[in-house]
Amino acid sequence: ALTGDTIKFSKSGRLLDGQHRLDGCDGQKKPIISHVVFGLDDEVFDILDQTMKRTPTHILALCGVPNAGVVAGAVRWARVLQERRRGESSTGLTARDIRKAVQGPMKNLPEWATPAIKIAQAYKQPATLICALLFLISKHSRAVAVDFAHEWAVGARTGRNQNFDVFQERLNTIRHKSGAKVNRVVNAALAVQLFNTWNASHRASARTFVWKQEWPFPALQLDGPAYAKALKDKRVTEGGLVAEMARVLDALHKRSDADGNTQIAYPKLAAKAGVDKRHVPDLMAEARKQGLVHQVKAAD
Repeated sequence: ALTGDTIKFSKSGRLLDGQHRLDGCDGQKKPIISHVVFGLDDEVFDILDQTMKRTPTHILALCGVPNAGVVAGAVRWARVLQERRRGESSTGLTARDIRKAVQGPMKNLPEWATPAIKIAQAYKQPATLICALLFLISKHSRAVAVDFAHEWAVGARTGRNQNFDVFQERLNTIRHKSGAKVNRVVNAALAVQLFNTWNASHRASARTFVWKQEWPFPALQLDGPAYAKALKDKRVTEGGLVAEMARVLDALHKRSDADGNTQIAYPKLAAKAGVDKRHVPDLMAEARKQGLVHQVKAAD
């Protein structure tokens, strides 16, 4: 029936809306009568609705992006990992933001979907997370990203590659304790720790893969030798004492008086330590919990 709904074409001749109706027309080999609009901007296709609202996956698929579902989720995870968020939600990315990212600064991200899917299928990992992780590593070194993905998927479990098995055992332990579920953000934090230790050629232990929601999200340590030296010098520990805490403690020590006391405001401490000021309260709380500092808050 002639409902008033339009079939829409862009200025470049691209079909923006009406695909299902035209597919039906072709399948039945019968003509239909419809209003048609020509000359729309190509940009508007990602805000048009059909029977269901177009998802980022649908939009990327229309753009010809392979593994569109994995890629769309990986864009969000890349934002989480880059900004070191404690939660995956509230990334603030719209479907259009995701499309523009894939067509712009993240244009190389889709190539990491295939190795991510292989790892996901073999080790029950979120393909979207692994794709984002590989992409961010590749921005620093494509060779390292390729090597990391290959060794994780099919590498012999010797040397630093044993970290993959230790990581998997840790996740299995968490699943057993939590009713077969691993919090997605915890999984992401431990995956970052996996890369950091692997890239530093550091043999991980079970306590390596520890992260709590109240801790700052771990950063990718792309300089493997530097991170290995930090581990060797005990400036960071495998799990609980993150690198940021070490920098905070170092900043406190450098400003301490003869009695070992330091008076400094959190914002200034963050600046001196080179950490995000939002992380300082949690870092100090963890330092107190571990008995590394005794904190006295002034009345004013």
